[in-house]
Amino acid sequence: MDTWARVQRDGGGDLMRAAKASKPQRRQLRDNTFIKYDVLVDIHAHRRNCRPEFESRSLYGQLQYILVCPLPAHRKLTYPNEQPQAQTLLLAAVRQCNTTVDAKTSIPHYTDPLAALEVIDLGSIQAVVGRIWNRKRWAILDRSGELARAQYVVGGSEGDME
Repeated sequence: MDTWARVQRDGGGDLMRAAKASKPQRRQLRDNTFIKYDVLVDIHAHRRNCRPEFESRSLYGQLQYILVCPLPAHRKLTYPNEQPQAQTLLLAAVRQCNTTVDAKTSIPHYTDPLAALEVIDLGSIQAVVGRIWNRKRWAILDRSGELARAQYVVGGSEGDME
């Protein structure tokens, strides 16, 4: 499986770098390895016998690796009545920031260390975010706005997850 050092969002969006695959940057440059991403989380994950119920959550983390996974043409990887085609799956290995939101300022912040490595779809990354060290913790500067959200396909039609 190949890895990429950086990738840019479609339409001239943010340039993101993988922390482990790219050369260390000079201190004067922006650290564009920290990202905002959306995932579906099972709100009943702690209850084994409960039926899964998913909700969309926006999280922050550090992009560690960008993984390129070529998938061969196979009928199990396509919809019925479609011709199988080879595809490329782009994945992101991310270490989540354990964030809390300051009640007075509504600014998310975290302290080290980062959480365990998790692999997500590269398309769920919404934006690059900034960080500032303040009062023994990192404050996250998210300028992506409310309109930056992932779209999920539910029941064969595109739309927001309900």
